[in-house]
Amino acid sequence: MIVVRDRVLCGSVLGAVVLAVAVPRLSFGQPLSDWSTIQSVTVDNLAGPDSLFDYPVRVVLSSETFSFPDARPDGADLRFVGPDGETQLGHWIESWNPDAGSAAVWVRIPMVPAAGSSVVNMLYGNPEAPSAGHGGAVFPLYEDFERFFPTGLNAPVALDVPTYDGSSQVVHPDVIHVPGGWNGFEYWMAMTPYPESNEAYENPSIVVSDDGIHWAPPPGGTNPLVPQPPGFNNDPDLLLVDDVMVLYFNETNDDGRTYEKRMTSTDGIAWTEPEVVCTVPHHLMSPSVVYDDGLFRMWYLRSPSGCSSSYQNVYLRTSLDGVAWGPEQPVSLAPPGLVPWHFDIVKSGNLYRMLYIAYPAGHNCTTTQLYYAESEDGLTWTPHTEPVLVPSNGGWDAGQIYRSTFLVEDQRLRIWYSARSVGEQWHVGYTEGPLADFEAANESPWEDVNGSVAATTELPRSGTHGLVEVGGPAAPQAFLAMESHESVSVWMFDDLGSEPDRRNILRVWDPGNPTYPLHAIGVGIDTGQSVDHYVIHTEGWIYSTTSVPRTYGWHLLSIRVRSTACDLLIDGQVVGTLTVLRESRVNRASIEGSTGGPGWFDDAYIRPFAWPEPSTSVGPATPASIDPEIVLRAVLDLQAPVPNPVRTSTRIGCSLPSPSHLRARIFAADGRLTRTLADGPRPAGRQEMIWNGCDQHGTPVPSGIYFVRIDAGGASRTRKLMVVR
Repeated sequence: MIVVRDRVLCGSVLGAVVLAVAVPRLSFGQPLSDWSTIQSVTVDNLAGPDSLFDYPVRVVLSSETFSFPDARPDGADLRFVGPDGETQLGHWIESWNPDAGSAAVWVRIPMVPAAGSSVVNMLYGNPEAPSAGHGGAVFPLYEDFERFFPTGLNAPVALDVPTYDGSSQVVHPDVIHVPGGWNGFEYWMAMTPYPESNEAYENPSIVVSDDGIHWAPPPGGTNPLVPQPPGFNNDPDLLLVDDVMVLYFNETNDDGRTYEKRMTSTDGIAWTEPEVVCTVPHHLMSPSVVYDDGLFRMWYLRSPSGCSSSYQNVYLRTSLDGVAWGPEQPVSLAPPGLVPWHFDIVKSGNLYRMLYIAYPAGHNCTTTQLYYAESEDGLTWTPHTEPVLVPSNGGWDAGQIYRSTFLVEDQRLRIWYSARSVGEQWHVGYTEGPLADFEAANESPWEDVNGSVAATTELPRSGTHGLVEVGGPAAPQAFLAMESHESVSVWMFDDLGSEPDRRNILRVWDPGNPTYPLHAIGVGIDTGQSVDHYVIHTEGWIYSTTSVPRTYGWHLLSIRVRSTACDLLIDGQVVGTLTVLRESRVNRASIEGSTGGPGWFDDAYIRPFAWPEPSTSVGPATPASIDPEIVLRAVLDLQAPVPNPVRTSTRIGCSLPSPSHLRARIFAADGRLTRTLADGPRPAGRQEMIWNGCDQHGTPVPSGIYFVRIDAGGASRTRKLMVVR
């Protein structure tokens, strides 16, 4: 992935930090002949007066029209190919139930002519095909809510990591992965035993693994590598440089100094004698060394008074040989309200990434949790605002989350973390998750979130996490901007609770209405109106009960904003048509929890829609007979900017089907060029740009409508932006 950074100063605000977003990529380059079954999908716009472009259509599958046994159980091998027979179309599986013989899939159709039809092909029957569906490839705005709160990834059980003292209690892990193996093993871990927090055993040791889960001492090796000094050892850090394994660790001596030491090995068994590479007064913590482009970089924390200090100092040093180190360079790592402690750092792409533990200001290092941060230069770090891992409820890691190590592989974060039980036992656990769940800015297309909002894994829908909104003094609300001719939808879980004042609602708003300043209509649950049936409401929150009875499980709430009316739908059924709000007045939508009980939501999306909407029909299944030389072909794609509306900055992502000259520009509503974000050759694949809301001269642009346009390979794509100051 190529990232284009907007480095212009905008007033006193620096260019925004760039994220690497793990939106699933479409799988290109695989021969179409790898799929066994093909069916046509016809999209009819016979009653439509206008041609539709990049239009999302909903394809309903049933056991009568689709052979579920021939597809993968989760539908991961599903693909849609455009009218040219080669171009893969974006799709998202909204629901998939092979046992019931039903599914609903949204597909972005390139063009459907006015008063006409378009035919695309649906492929399946490829057990080796990876999943390629994602809502971001279909809708102008899609939110799965997993990014709101990425915690909950705790390992259910600890790993069995053997120690020389026989306790299997381990702290301070550091793991390297060598694909294909190094001296017989792919995974090497440096760690220190720590039985019941006894620092006398805290001496560097080495264990190996074939899978990162099952660990053992290397055959012929002896642990610990060094004995206990006057004082104690701690904090090993492991790396492989030019086929030589290098180990750094601390000797915290009784003489009031910390000695940073280094050992090397060519086989992981025989090690050189430790040599001192730097000495500082107590306390030097967590040396983390990265070797990149012929230069060693070492970060460490130098504490003024140990783990109860109200602040901690982080420094960076560099070295050409890993032995003689340059002067300390102060590092800026200032998570709000937190004091950092141990950390681990890796280089991934153009970014340095860090997992660090921190304790709340006024506390000490017995109350640490795990956090994420990233940096372009290694000196100024942008921290994530939410923890990655917190102590579990009653598990092996219920006492405290401690020093961790991690790898970035295949857009996933792989974490080995040490933790303390309530009974003062220390172990290491393994967990992993999509890298996008940990990104520093944690951006969201939602304008604002009020109340208590967190994620839950209790009620998964189609394998995703729901958004649980826990009640507060006022109903939690999440808002986002809407445009005309749009439909907004969200999945809501109904547990049939009947708490008073319970409201789980999807709304669209007209804040400028002169009669009701916060004028809105909505659809959902309101137990104050009815415990047994779903409700709708109109101006002034005048509720009415629908004829649709409440049932347990997930339900789809939708509102379509038309030029003369708004349709309110539950599970695709129109339950009310209201004329009090019209497209010229609607400018935002919200999903809302309740004050009387929790409300669970998942997979919200906004889409354009035409009236009347086109219909779809699925043709009979036939064996695929496709030239094996034909492969799935990519197209120029411009994803919806996030966030939008733009207050300070927005992320703009696009995908190039082949190496091309990419030009990305921002235009004002009157067509004037506002800013050029990119203008040069780029390789194929995903590109990202950050626009910081400034014009070519670095001046913040005023509020209003703007457009981002990309040109590459003779094709163009445009998206609308709204700037709100």
